[in-house]
Amino acid sequence: MGVRARSRTGPARPRRGLRTTPFQPREPAFWLFAAVVLGAGAATVREQHRLFVGSPAGWWLAWALLGGCLAAVFAGLRGLDRYDRQPLSVAAGALLWGVLAAPALAAAAHRAWSSLLDGVTGADLAGRWAPAFTGPVVEEPVKALGLALLYLSARDRHGGLVDGFVAGAVVGLGFAAAEGSGYLLAEDDGSPAGVLRAFAGRVLVDGIGGHVVSTGLLGVAVALAVTQRRTRPGPAPGSAPGPGPGALAPAGLCLLAVLAHAGWHAPVPDLPVPLFSQLLKGVPFLAVLVLVLLRADRDERERVAAGLSAELGRPGVLPDEVPVLRSRRLRRRERRELRTRAGRRHLAALRRLRQEQLRLAEAAARLPDPDSPERVCQREMCRSLRDSLAVTSGLAGAWPRQKVVN
Repeated sequence: MGVRARSRTGPARPRRGLRTTPFQPREPAFWLFAAVVLGAGAATVREQHRLFVGSPAGWWLAWALLGGCLAAVFAGLRGLDRYDRQPLSVAAGALLWGVLAAPALAAAAHRAWSSLLDGVTGADLAGRWAPAFTGPVVEEPVKALGLALLYLSARDRHGGLVDGFVAGAVVGLGFAAAEGSGYLLAEDDGSPAGVLRAFAGRVLVDGIGGHVVSTGLLGVAVALAVTQRRTRPGPAPGSAPGPGPGALAPAGLCLLAVLAHAGWHAPVPDLPVPLFSQLLKGVPFLAVLVLVLLRADRDERERVAAGLSAELGRPGVLPDEVPVLRSRRLRRRERRELRTRAGRRHLAALRRLRQEQLRLAEAAARLPDPDSPERVCQREMCRSLRDSLAVTSGLAGAWPRQKVVN
C-alpha cells in the first residue's frame, strides 16, 4: 500500500494518487452509496411512473420546467468554484443522491413522523406545521448521509469549503426537483394548466432555493469537519482524544441548516403576497450563506496561493504562470490568446494543464513534504503537459511567457 517501487523511467508513483471520482470499487463507501441509490432509487422510479400514468402530458411538462430550472441553477453552482472545480462525476453523484435516493428515504421517515405529530398536536395544527417540524429532522440527515458517503468515496477531491457547498447544494437541487414534480402533478390532477399554475406558485414564488441554501450549508459543515480532521494535530501523549473547539463550527452550521429549512417551510409570516413571505424568511439565512461563502472563497484563495508558493521554482509551476492560475479573468484571456495564435484545437490541452497545476497547488498545500510521491508525480505531469503543449501549438520557446501571463 502507498508507494510502488521506483521504476527506471521516472519517480515512484503512488498506488492510487488523487481520487478524482467517487466511483471507487475499492472503497466500501462507494458500494454503500451505490446500494442505497439503486434500492431507494427504485422506489423513486416507481413513484414517478405512478405520476406519469396519471397524467403523461403533465409529467413531461413538469419535468421540462423543472429540468430547465435544474440546469440553470446547476450551471450557476458550478461557476462558484473559481479554481480547481470538482469533477463532473462528483456533481453527478450528488445529483443522483438528491434525485433518486433522498426522496425515497425521506418519504418513508415522513410517514412515521407525520403520524406521531398528528397524535400529539391534532390534524389541523399538524397539517400547517408538519413541513416545518418534520422536514428538517427527516430530510437534512438523509441528504447529509449522501454527502458523507461522497466524501468517504472521493475524499481527496473535496479541496475546500466551496467544494462542500457546491456538493451540498447539488444534492438539495436534485431533491427539490424530485419533490417538486409531485407538487406540480398534484395540482388539478396533473393537467398542463394545473402544472403551469403550480409551477408559478411552487417554483417561481416558493422557489427551490430553500433546499439549495439549507443543504449547501450542510455541505459546508461536512467539508469543514473533513478539513479540520486533516489539519488538526493528534492528541498529546497521555491525553484522551475527543472533539475539540473546532467541532463547534460544523455543528453550528448543521443547526443553521436545520433552522433555515424549518424557517423556509414555516406558515408564518403569512403576508398577502407569498413572495414577500418567502423573502422575509429566506433573506437572513441567505445573508449568512453569503458570508460563509465569502470566507470560504478567501480561505481557498489563501490555500491556492500557499500551494503555488510551495511549488514555485520547481518544474510544475513557473513564475509567469502564477498570476494566471490565481485569476479566472487571466485564464480566459490566455485561452483567447492561444486560440488566436495557435487555433482552437489546443484549448483542451491548455485547460488540462491549468487544472493539473491547480491540483498540484492543492496537493502542495495539503502535503508539506515536497518530495512526497503524490507531489512529485503531479509535478512531472504538469511539466510534461506544458512541454507537449509548447511543441504541438508551435509556441516552443515562447511558452508560457506570452504577454497575457506577464
